[in-house]
Amino acid sequence: ADASRDGESDAAEFGSASENPSGDGVSTEDSGTDDSARTFSADDIYVALGDSICRGYGLADPKAECYSSLIGSDYGCAVYNYGVDGQTSGELLDMLLSGEAEMIGSATVISISTGANNLLQPAYPLLGSLYQSFGKPDASIPDISGVVADMDNGLKELAEDIPEIISYIRSVNPDAVIIFQTVYNPYVGF
Repeated sequence: ADASRDGESDAAEFGSASENPSGDGVSTEDSGTDDSARTFSADDIYVALGDSICRGYGLADPKAECYSSLIGSDYGCAVYNYGVDGQTSGELLDMLLSGEAEMIGSATVISISTGANNLLQPAYPLLGSLYQSFGKPDASIPDISGVVADMDNGLKELAEDIPEIISYIRSVNPDAVIIFQTVYNPYVGF
């Protein structure tokens, strides 16, 4: 981690946002310090929280190839990945409250990848039904109103859970930089 590449620093820069464009009252500001010049170092403890994207689902070797492991390898920092396939924001909050992510209190940097399963899980039965009926001329179009309502409830749960997740992390570790990731969109470019 001491070597540099192409004359550039070997540290990964990260910062914090100070405004929340959604206007929902959730502050994305971190501990009040200016983290815009902060970098990963060998002294950092990086905790990754979230769903299958965090865990490394679909990779040949998820433990070695997930993004948190790559950051740890590149910058020499300690990494604790608490990613769980299929985890919703409510399940992440439950995991935090139960104390399962025990390194939260010691973390320098915490990334959070959650929300996709709040939307995707209600849609799985519909997607399966559509897949089964694809190409069958006599297939009926399923009623999606229940799925849409369930997805809406998933969004509401996410909106309620995010402030609680951040509040819990702040109560345990007021100084950690929190990086909240966007929901993964597998359809970019289509």
